[in-house]
Amino acid sequence: MESKTAEDIIDRVKLGLHPGAIILCHNNGTYTAEAIEEIIPYAQQQGYQFVPVGQLIYKGDYETDHQGMEKMPLEKDTPEDKNTAQ
Repeated sequence: MESKTAEDIIDRVKLGLHPGAIILCHNNGTYTAEAIEEIIPYAQQQGYQFVPVGQLIYKGDYETDHQGMEKMPLEKDTPEDKNTAQ
């Protein structure tokens, strides 16, 4: 399969950039390093930060919505709450 050019990669990342986005780069991509040199400054100029993936993942109790987004759950009623509300 023919490799994407650096410009192809840059255009695809710019098009898909949104809050919480994860930019996946393949180590063996012919033009990955070249593309990243433009992608990082572009994203930072748009106000995005680069963080380790571990900071994007909720730890503990969370829910995944129908679009695959992780969200902290709404507080759920506990049996103790129901007993005191009566």
